[in-house]
This record gives sequence, C-alpha cells and structure tokens, in this order.
Amino acid sequence: LMLPVEIFSHLARPVSLALRLTGNLLADHKVVGAILLLLPWLVPVPFLLLGTLVCIVQTFVFTLLTMIYIGEALGHAEDHH
Repeated sequence: LMLPVEIFSHLARPVSLALRLTGNLLADHKVVGAILLLLPWLVPVPFLLLGTLVCIVQTFVFTLLTMIYIGEALGHAEDHH
C-alpha cells in the first residue's frame, strides 16, 4: 500500500506546482483583460507592469520550490543506498 502512495506523492507534487504556477500567471491576464474592458485608456498599463513583476516573482518562487523538492527527493533517495 505504501509504494503506490509514495509513487503518487512524487508524481503529484510537480504537477501541483505546475498547475499552481499556471493558474497564478493566467489570473493576472484575466484581471488585466477585465480592467481593459471597463477602462480602456491607459488604466491597464500599471496593471500590466505589476503583472509582469508578479509573473517574474512567481516563476522564481516556483522554480525555487521545484529545485528544493528535487534536491530533497534526490537526497532522500541517496540515504536509502
């Protein structure tokens, strides 16, 4: 029973991180699109700049989390040898 749970756990974490990153990046575009429809003249420009900054930070954080996860998984695998 533990083997399938461990396998699922190791497969689910990268998928979860990828889906969360995708959702966070796409949410910014949806907000800017809604504001663009409501107020189309120059109002979305600060939101676009802020959205770009958010995308950069989110990508950095999730890359860091992925590197930590892979490092822990490899370190954990090396302890078993």
